[in-house]
Amino acid sequence: MLAVLEKLLNHKSLTNFVVPVFFSVVIGQALLSSDPNYFSLFLAVFASFAVLPLLNKPFALLQILIVIIPFSYMEILQTQIMKVPGLKVINILFVLTFVAFFLKNVRTNIAFAEKVFIVGTLSLLFIAVYRAVPQIPLFNFEMDENLNKLRFFQSFFLKPVVFFAPCIFIALYVSDLNKVELVLKTLVFSIIALSVFLLGVYLFFTPDKTDFENIRQSFSAVINLHGNNIATIYITIFPLLISYYFIKKNALSIVGIVLAVITIGLLYSRTAYLLLLISVFIYLFISKKFKLAPIIFVGLFIGVMFLPSSISQRATTGLESKDVYSISAGRVEGIWTPLVEEVLRSPKKLIFGSGLKAIFFSESYEKGQIYRTGHAHNLYLNTILDMGLVGLVFFMLFVVYLLRALFKAVKKSSFEEAQKEIIFGVIVAILSFLIAGFTGRLSYPAISNYPLWIIMAIGAALLKIQAKKDKLGIE
Repeated sequence: MLAVLEKLLNHKSLTNFVVPVFFSVVIGQALLSSDPNYFSLFLAVFASFAVLPLLNKPFALLQILIVIIPFSYMEILQTQIMKVPGLKVINILFVLTFVAFFLKNVRTNIAFAEKVFIVGTLSLLFIAVYRAVPQIPLFNFEMDENLNKLRFFQSFFLKPVVFFAPCIFIALYVSDLNKVELVLKTLVFSIIALSVFLLGVYLFFTPDKTDFENIRQSFSAVINLHGNNIATIYITIFPLLISYYFIKKNALSIVGIVLAVITIGLLYSRTAYLLLLISVFIYLFISKKFKLAPIIFVGLFIGVMFLPSSISQRATTGLESKDVYSISAGRVEGIWTPLVEEVLRSPKKLIFGSGLKAIFFSESYEKGQIYRTGHAHNLYLNTILDMGLVGLVFFMLFVVYLLRALFKAVKKSSFEEAQKEIIFGVIVAILSFLIAGFTGRLSYPAISNYPLWIIMAIGAALLKIQAKKDKLGIE
């Protein structure tokens, strides 16, 4: 049995099948059974046949890891197998992927800037978590948890490391265009899988299909992610769907875009609606595909005419009255203004921050001057609260460095068309995330922004690949 499975796993077309098969089996099992013990038994049987051959296929494991991440908060996937602390599906996949790359002895391929970014990002996160340790009793009260120091570090440092891991693996081991396109295809498949899953929840498990709060609650109840976090995943990946379409122009690329647009509609996220439009037009602008703009305009006009009234009302909330409170969902007075005034009063908080999720132990929160929320609903303000200007400047410096390098590189005639399209997608994805940051998002690794780190790593990989070609004089 093992010999047959290993032969199949060594087949050159493995990467076209291993992810969908694994995903279908695991998620199908999760839907069919809510019994953690039954699921654990199934996983143990599956793993006993699959682990050894898969260890010889590190990139297949990386694909699986990327696809599973957005589902990893599902209750069935959070089950501790055999009740061993930390022994969960996502953690097992992370360890297996690391071991597989190590055993394969793949030659490392990482630039100095990437080393600085990876080490700096994880170091800043570690420091922020460490500084928040004295506030564990407050975290337990606010989050209804029973965290000790070990569980606190597991939840707020080690878990983000897992979400950041694909970025590290790509930085270390992706060194040719075929591997980059493989990662891109995996992202496309992951968003299709997520869309199919959410649409299934909407069609079969959502009672009132016109009330957006009810829809969000249905999604959250199954996948354990807030609607805004799901929207962030779509905001970040959607530009890569456009790239994949222009590269392949096949059924998979069209299906990916259509399903993503439908799912974004159901998320009732005004930021996602706006960024979907902005990302399309930024992509057309920087890729100089202006001739497609009229077609897009006509399509949008037709689409708007057939939009359900609930989506139209959600998208235009506050625009008619020009009410800042409605447009910002109360964020200006209810969150941002008190927090900005607080950090400006304290140079130490402004420069160094106060520790992870500092909003919980901010003066504004304690005095009831802001909504009781777990983050500032603004990437830039939230980063200052947690890590100060030090953390924000570090993040933005690398983003600006990468964007500048990508804009400069894409002008080279030696770039293949596929490379250019992927770079366009990477640029637009990063810009979309930064724009969306004005109403939410986080600058440190989290499940909601896991695609950002993958996409940034893809961009850095393309720069390294082209630099190697230029050095060898390859056109």
